[in-house]
Amino acid sequence: MPRPRSYSRLVRSGIRNFCETSGKANEIPELFNQFLRLPEQYKIASIDSALYWLSYYDRNEAAFTLKKLMEEHGIPKSYSTYSVLAKLYSRSSHKANYKTMFDEMIEDGLTPTARHYVPFVEAFTERGDLMGAFSCLEEMQQSGVVRERSIDVHTALVRACTGQDSQQLQDKVLEIFREFRAYRDLLSNDTLEAIKMWFDR
Repeated sequence: MPRPRSYSRLVRSGIRNFCETSGKANEIPELFNQFLRLPEQYKIASIDSALYWLSYYDRNEAAFTLKKLMEEHGIPKSYSTYSVLAKLYSRSSHKANYKTMFDEMIEDGLTPTARHYVPFVEAFTERGDLMGAFSCLEEMQQSGVVRERSIDVHTALVRACTGQDSQQLQDKVLEIFREFRAYRDLLSNDTLEAIKMWFDR
């Protein structure tokens, strides 16, 4: 049975090095089988670590292969696991199916939070799909996590909408400004600059 220090060494060098230098989807089953031979507490930590580093190094196909194996073997997913998956979904062809991920969370007894929605809002914004970004943001608010702070996301949306002629987008930005007024603490200089740029457009 591996000792903690041998497991620690595996995490520091083995898993990260594999994900950085290789991380091919067809190699994931063998890596996963190695994890299954570990004690329970090390097994789950190792799988979560591999998922994180595969995402970090943009090994998206390999990460989704690992996710599938987790599900096939009944490996539980945590809030942190879904945070990694949100980033994976948001920058892949799975982006349009973000609601599926939230349904999976609920089935696992977990409630999506702002950190699970934000990667999708940011991805829509970066790709120029501003209505998609607002749609995702509104769903986040309607889901019950409206009280969680997302000023950075709002600021990015204001910047992206600056100069846009769409009346619908302008109305959405005005809604953001109303939310800003509801915050009790001061807005950052970055947010204030974005607001100024929008009005100076």
